[in-house]
Amino acid sequence: MKLGHREIPVNAVPGGKARTGSFLPLRIVLAATFSTLVMIGTAAHAATVEVLVTGLDNPRGIAIGPAGRILIAEAGTGGTGAGGATPAMTGHLTEFFKGKARRLLALPSVTTVMGEVSGPTSVAAATGLGEMFVTMGGGRTPPFGYLLRANPARTFFVADIEEHELVNNPDGVIPPDSNPYGVAAVGDGSLLVADAGANTLLQVDRNGTVQTVAVFPTAPNPLFPSVGPPSVQSVPTSIAIGPDGAWYVSELRGFPFAAPSHVWRIEPGTRDVHCVLGATTGPCVDWASGLRHVVSIAFGPDGDLYVSQFGPGPGPGFLPGWATPGAVVRVDADTKVANTVFSGLDAPGGIAVDGNGTIYVTNKSTSSGTGELLRITP
Repeated sequence: MKLGHREIPVNAVPGGKARTGSFLPLRIVLAATFSTLVMIGTAAHAATVEVLVTGLDNPRGIAIGPAGRILIAEAGTGGTGAGGATPAMTGHLTEFFKGKARRLLALPSVTTVMGEVSGPTSVAAATGLGEMFVTMGGGRTPPFGYLLRANPARTFFVADIEEHELVNNPDGVIPPDSNPYGVAAVGDGSLLVADAGANTLLQVDRNGTVQTVAVFPTAPNPLFPSVGPPSVQSVPTSIAIGPDGAWYVSELRGFPFAAPSHVWRIEPGTRDVHCVLGATTGPCVDWASGLRHVVSIAFGPDGDLYVSQFGPGPGPGFLPGWATPGAVVRVDADTKVANTVFSGLDAPGGIAVDGNGTIYVTNKSTSSGTGELLRITP
């Protein structure tokens, strides 16, 4: 169905005020510190890590915009009212540029029934600050479940991702579930969206028409029957356009978070394919596996894939690997061998790599007020 790009008052929520001006003033300090944290490895394999921005609220996806701007999707601090169900304007699209951070745009944030903060989840910059596309994660009311186009002055509706899931439910899981997560711009002007709740990759054309590209499979639960169901869902999280033009999608793998994560390679133009674990040919290939808790991917100028692996810290002993620190990992594009670039991160989120091979990653991505933007120089 064609949904179009119409302006919507997402900045007007109960108890809030419409915001249609230019850049919003910062209410917290987002100072660039440029303090070197640590160097690891040998002289040939060292990484310097710097904290660029602190004080972020649940920073999730990031993208490199025009002139090297780093764009950050902050999910915010959650909603207000009973259970945080009423959205509050604490979500933001934030820019880091020339050593300074500023919040470009405020967007709604809500606390889900699971107690998690949902809001702006991922951002893609097609041509400039006037063409920022952002996914709004799962929530009870619009614009949650939407794909939006935004600039510092206005926000436009592009597509209702949740409605596509409710109407079509491509993976057949009952009840249908939607959580628009990763987004990536394609050269033809369309957008790719990874729906973490629906286990699908979607393509949204210029008119807002949503089509299913791929459905990602469940995997055996290695802890069954001790913990959880016999199979776990895919939970696709991020999209990267490869040097070969193919579409690459990462996944987290659901509870109990013990099954390995995969990276899938999908041929452009694919429609309604059901991906298969271990597939080596066809429109959807199981490109890399054996990873864990993958939340974001990006290709570097060397052609290798850089992966942000979520590490939430101490957890129950019956969840193997759950307490493993977060890390940035490089996957060799030829051999598929994964090597750690830097470990010891705290719930890292989005990742991006510039033309010089410098890595940017959000850290403490599930924390309010203490989230960070890091720069890692291998």
